[in-house]
Order: sequence, then structure tokens, then C-alpha cells
Amino acid sequence: MTTEYLDLKMDFMFKQLFGHPSRKKITIAFLNDLLHRQGRDRITDVQYENTELIKAEQVGKTSRLDVLVYTSNDERINVEIQMVDQHDMPERVLY
Repeated sequence: MTTEYLDLKMDFMFKQLFGHPSRKKITIAFLNDLLHRQGRDRITDVQYENTELIKAEQVGKTSRLDVLVYTSNDERINVEIQMVDQHDMPERVLY
């Protein structure tokens, strides 16, 4: 019997793993490790928010984040997975 694994680098699968309150402990551990948070700087809680950012103007842009969390220190962390460097990260971050 062959075991097949789902590709967690796909937006949908990434969001399924990290984007649900039922998986909060995994998300906290992932963010702490990725962001090198230790001691008093560790993330201890996250609150999940709507990831749909609707355009404010008719000519604006609608955006969809992979995971948006707020920490217990009132920090907002937008978690995105990007597999291809599209050379537009500064613009994406500012948007």
C-alpha cells in the first residue's frame, strides 16, 4: 500500500492546517519557530480573523490572505505562503 501526502505548500492545504481555530496550537508553534519568538516575546495566543480584504474603492483590489492572526500582544501577523518569487513582495506587504 502506498501512502500519499497532501502538499502543504498549496494555499488551500496551508490554510487548512494553519487557518482554523481547531489547529491553534500548531499555528502558534509554527509562528514562534518561524519568527524566532522566545521567552517573553513568544506568541501565546492567536485570534483568527476574516482573510477576505474587500476592495475599498471600485478601482481597488480585493485580496485574500492565507492566514491572518492577532497575537496576545495586539500584533497583527499576515501569514502568506509564496513558492515563486514574483519580485513584488514590498508592494504586496504595503498593500
